[in-house]
Amino acid sequence: DNSGKIHVESPEKRDFNLSDFFAVWNKTYSKNQIFDYKVDDKHTIREIVNSKETQDYENTILKDNDQIIIRFAFGKTNVLSGKFTDFRSNDDRHLLLFR
Repeated sequence: DNSGKIHVESPEKRDFNLSDFFAVWNKTYSKNQIFDYKVDDKHTIREIVNSKETQDYENTILKDNDQIIIRFAFGKTNVLSGKFTDFRSNDDRHLLLFR
């Protein structure tokens, strides 16, 4: 659906994390890479969960109603500043996840 929410359905009862979500797409997400975008001297990855920066990255446990923002940034910018742009644009890349 287009609600922007992650729906986890599994016969297995356990905590699911962001690595489980990205595995469905067969895509990489870690503190060093998201999709094909890699951290280097000019690029950073930051993750914000419910308006607080976290260092959990792929280990972030998905909880009901969490707002998760993953930001691939050019340079060392303030994690909560700037407008959210299309992930395919030439500006900072953002992936906004809800559950």
